[in-house]
Amino acid sequence: MALTKLNFTGQGVLPSASMPTGSVLQTITSPFNSIKAVDSTSYIAMGHSLQITPSSTSSKILLRVSGGYPWNGNQLNIQKSYTIYRNSTDLASQSAGLERFYANTYFAHPHSMEIYDTTHNTTSQITYSVYGKGNTTAVGYYSAGTSGTSGDVATILFTAMEIKG
Repeated sequence: MALTKLNFTGQGVLPSASMPTGSVLQTITSPFNSIKAVDSTSYIAMGHSLQITPSSTSSKILLRVSGGYPWNGNQLNIQKSYTIYRNSTDLASQSAGLERFYANTYFAHPHSMEIYDTTHNTTSQITYSVYGKGNTTAVGYYSAGTSGTSGDVATILFTAMEIKG
């Protein structure tokens, strides 16, 4: 791998213009540890969001949602889908969203969804939010406690990284 000379001026802050393409310019995180039910067949807000202000219109925003404990509420044949919205725009290109859980018994793994937003085209603040829906109105959970609707809630971490374009 080739080394990149950054031309650091010693001013205490490395200018983003000196950073090579692909560099992480900023990272924003938003933890979520509340019990949240999903009981709609249309996408509804999960109450989990973050804001980032891109430094350039050509940068990419890498979005990642990970961790937590989604739960099916002991419902059989339940399916829940999750996606990320940029302001009012769904970033998924399909109705299934960016992540889908299906179980006959219970959901057995944490959240793990990721997408690059390459079309934000702004240097104004952007709000990204997690939305969820189900195949029926049977209650499932974006996040649940150790005893389902009670107990300690495992944290879901929502991360946005601005990547220099």
